[in-house]
Amino acid sequence: MTNEYALDEFDKQLLKILVEDGRKKNTEIARIMNVTEGAIRKRIKKLKDAEFIEKFTVKLNERKLTGTLAIVNIEIDGNSSPSTITEKIEEHVKGVEAIYETAGEVDLIVVFNSHGDGTLKIAIEELRGIQGVVSTKTYIALSRTKIERDIFS
Repeated sequence: MTNEYALDEFDKQLLKILVEDGRKKNTEIARIMNVTEGAIRKRIKKLKDAEFIEKFTVKLNERKLTGTLAIVNIEIDGNSSPSTITEKIEEHVKGVEAIYETAGEVDLIVVFNSHGDGTLKIAIEELRGIQGVVSTKTYIALSRTKIERDIFS
């Protein structure tokens, strides 16, 4: 099948159900959509063949898995390059989830995820010890809201 397959309303409804729960049984989806299980199975195959569905995956509960999330703004001196500081952070600082080079008041933003075992304090001390880091400002995230947009509306 080519990638020129056009989604219809049935496909959109089926994809919404699968996005909510990719492990939902075809028989249950068929009941919801008032069609046969075979119709669901065939439509899912068409959607996979047309590459609208790449894979079925697991969505993890971030609240259960993550510890303390911290965002650290870093200002570096004028003689240091952000890429050099980034390399040093990647090599020497534990618990880094992401590093962003920015334009504005700060040069780098580092996101940490720690599990309350003192690693965040150690990581920030390690950051401050990197030559070229002028200052850090740390923010602790109290909660996270992930906004998912509805691609079918």
